[in-house]
Amino acid sequence: KEFLKALEAQPNNFNDFASLGLAFLRDKNFKEAKYYLEKAIQNNPTDYSSIANLAMAQTYLGELNSAYSNFSKAFFKSSRARTYLYFDNSVMLPAIK
Repeated sequence: KEFLKALEAQPNNFNDFASLGLAFLRDKNFKEAKYYLEKAIQNNPTDYSSIANLAMAQTYLGELNSAYSNFSKAFFKSSRARTYLYFDNSVMLPAIK
């Protein structure tokens, strides 16, 4: 709720979009997570953590080609995202095999 209120005050705030996307991802609301993470990436296309989170949401939504593309993008561009993907690959790797 706090992030939604913050977005009303600053409608293009990258951090709020990214935080909302992550919150929805953790709540397993993958459709909403995807929406907010896409908004975050529109506002900051080089935030590879948001790209990796988007890939995770896409994986759960069955959008495996898009997920794979985004995981690859995040993995090759960011050491932080590589660490994230290393610890969370239990979701993506079985899905694409």
